[in-house]
Amino acid sequence: MKRPQTRRQYLQGSALAGLMGLAGCLSAGNSGQAVGGDPQVSDTTASTEPLEDWLADANGYDGSTRRYSQRDRPTVFVGESIDGELAFAPPVIEVPPQTTVRWDWTGHGGQHNVVALDGTFDSGRTNAQPGTGYHFFFDEPGEYRYVSEPHRDDGIKGVVIVREPPSTGN
Repeated sequence: MKRPQTRRQYLQGSALAGLMGLAGCLSAGNSGQAVGGDPQVSDTTASTEPLEDWLADANGYDGSTRRYSQRDRPTVFVGESIDGELAFAPPVIEVPPQTTVRWDWTGHGGQHNVVALDGTFDSGRTNAQPGTGYHFFFDEPGEYRYVSEPHRDDGIKGVVIVREPPSTGN
């Protein structure tokens, strides 16, 4: 008997099929010119390397994880200045499943967006306006690595770790 797919498995499979179709379209008739101006975010290497290695060059990352409980309203600031570098603040958060995480733009550092490497979430077009917000509801446990596309190579990246809280033993 075949197990039913989870929402995440379905989305990953759909994203992979779409990328394969797009790759076929781009390779057919591509004369060596760049197509589109946006960087490609899907990065399977980054999602398979150890988390600490991937975070080694993340601006503002000091090895700590900000943990939130079910009652908290986690917010990540986009374009925060930490030690003179733009970053997500905090760069690494841990939340329980069934949590909505919010990203708030500071207005620093020009255009930003928030895009998961695995395609799980995407805030859309870049924006530089302070007060801009984006939120995503995390229902599945896992590690969700994300970047600001225009500043990915500059170290603006973060992770949302979705993990069941420890049992109280009651």
